Amino acid sequence: MAELTAAVPKVRLPAVSGFMYASKQRDLESAIKNQCSSNNSPSRARAVLLPQGPFEHTSNISGALYSQLEVPRKCILLGESHARSRLRWSLVSQGEFRTPLGDVPIDVEMTKRLSELTPHFKEDPFMQRGEHAIEVQLPYLQTLGPSDLTIVPIIVNSNRIQEWEDVASAIKQVIDESDEPVLFICSTNLAQFAQQITIQNQNSMVLEYIKHTQFEDFCQYLQVEDISLGGLAVLGTFMQFNRCLGVSNIEVIAQGTSADFGGDPHSATGYASVRVE
Repeated sequence: MAELTAAVPKVRLPAVSGFMYASKQRDLESAIKNQCSSNNSPSRARAVLLPQGPFEHTSNISGALYSQLEVPRKCILLGESHARSRLRWSLVSQGEFRTPLGDVPIDVEMTKRLSELTPHFKEDPFMQRGEHAIEVQLPYLQTLGPSDLTIVPIIVNSNRIQEWEDVASAIKQVIDESDEPVLFICSTNLAQFAQQITIQNQNSMVLEYIKHTQFEDFCQYLQVEDISLGGLAVLGTFMQFNRCLGVSNIEVIAQGTSADFGGDPHSATGYASVRVE
């Protein structure tokens, strides 16, 4: 892993608190508990795909999955870069991520092991300061997970399919080696910046490819169709991870668009929550 020449901040401060989710602890906890209320007993999953948008647009989609999810102590989170990172794979290996609900420590051992398994990861926590894809998942994990929750935060800015496969394989190996459950969380949106009806149709196609782990067909579809995706690298890595698992039980829990919740129907964004057993 590349060495930093500048001092690494011990705490990564929230970047979108008060913008994408409530900035006050009581309001945030109340919102999440309301979104995630369910009579069903939570159960473990191996991986999940969740939206990265503002809570006002995504809470119903995220809450539908989180309400049935047993959050383990260890979570690996992958999000797409929105700050145009110069690094293809940014990994933070020390310190804590802060939200209005408190601080979440980095899992030092897992990050170290990941960096040993693939050369793609580079240490640069400064590049994650303005990123929101991972941050918007943390309040859910803090509210629903154990008090000693730890995370591995990864930001990706790579369009290289081989790297998606390499990283997916490394994450699976780290999870397999762990003596306790580890959840892989992919945080991204789906189709975006089009009419609502177009987004709905594109979302349905993308989710079909995800459900059946049809990665090559997914890539071909993107070449043929005029579609903008919120996080191609995250979706690609998620699909490659599922292929590594060899799973067949991939369930779409909820889906929708930003226009369903008051957003612009002429420039909508697609969301979905997907669970992998």
